[in-house]
Amino acid sequence: DAPETAEGGILCADGKVRLIAWRNTRLVDGAGRFNGTISCGVDITRLRQDEIALARQESLLRGIAEGTADLIAAIDRDYRFLFFNDSYRREVRRLWGREIQVGMSLLDMLAPWPEEQRKARGFWDRALAGETFSVIVDFGPTVDTTRVYDLRFSPVPGPRGRRLGAAHIFHDVTA
Repeated sequence: DAPETAEGGILCADGKVRLIAWRNTRLVDGAGRFNGTISCGVDITRLRQDEIALARQESLLRGIAEGTADLIAAIDRDYRFLFFNDSYRREVRRLWGREIQVGMSLLDMLAPWPEEQRKARGFWDRALAGETFSVIVDFGPTVDTTRVYDLRFSPVPGPRGRRLGAAHIFHDVTA
């Protein structure tokens, strides 16, 4: 038979409730007769607590990112979007006429505009190499739509000193 899984709380001798994930497998002989059950339980209390804490942190960071007019984005080492806020998404749509998604390549998005792609890659390469810097730059697909932005780039550290990618926060200073 296929194993059955379940989660449930148990009261321990110390008075604490622990969350246990159970996996039960029915033992059946060659004739299909039930011979017993093998049951295995694993304490997942800490795992569930960590999941809740991570969800709270993610919600907090999302709230901060969405609560600003600044444009925020992060890419991985292959120039694919890891994150962007709604302000960034709207500005990309307004300026480039493109809808972006997490996992989409920034370089592919800018392919129709080689000069803008070259400029963007140069900035991102510096941040991906570990540099934190600010720059004011003109950016846009045509002279009529070009805007002036104040950009701040920084590397995004990962586990064991390996860089996950880079991020930037910027805003329109055209006016």
